[in-house]
Amino acid sequence: MSESPETKAMFHDLFLDGNELIDKAINAFRSHPSAENLNAVLESIRSRMHADGHFIIPIIETGNEDEFTPRKLKTKDGREWLVAFTSQTEHEKGAKSRIISNFIGATLKGSLETNSSGFIINPWGQSFKLSKELIERILKADGDVEYSIPDKQITPELLEGGTFLKRAIGICNRNWSPLNSIKLMKILRASFIWIPCNTILSDADYEAMEKLVKEAQENGGLDTLIG
Repeated sequence: MSESPETKAMFHDLFLDGNELIDKAINAFRSHPSAENLNAVLESIRSRMHADGHFIIPIIETGNEDEFTPRKLKTKDGREWLVAFTSQTEHEKGAKSRIISNFIGATLKGSLETNSSGFIINPWGQSFKLSKELIERILKADGDVEYSIPDKQITPELLEGGTFLKRAIGICNRNWSPLNSIKLMKILRASFIWIPCNTILSDADYEAMEKLVKEAQENGGLDTLIG
């Protein structure tokens, strides 16, 4: 069953909201290509990366399920570039293609492992060449400070001692993004934590507690209640 044009028009990719920041910075750089405006473009991409922003990536399907390769553009100097769009509007300015929406951070990191020269952002409009050198500048700008909770399988070993939970809380305090908050909730769901409180026992609960303590004293001491 295929989707009607009306159904497709109803879909809105929330992860693209805010990419206008990148468009504005690129337009300023194109109007006045200074070092300051270049840094503004890189900082806008970095800002959207921290906010869990997405790029639209055109792809070529290989025929196997869930397998594809990103489309590339070759410039007059013979260099090949990956392609990224900041919005559906920018994508629709050119030839139609299958697309995916992917996190900017993961997209940039993945591009460093390819033989491409980097990305051309919005090639059909106010385009910008984001070379691998510029991508590395964006990724290195954070230094050793983490802005995204690592994607790790949540296991008892990972959560032991609460170190990873504390790390995730620190990242969220630094960068409270929707994705980070979801990851933190998953970590909390699988963690054991102490919650300070004032306990008020009912008479029935108090009697049950007294009975439990008495039985423990008769069967090896209070240490048997540990756990």
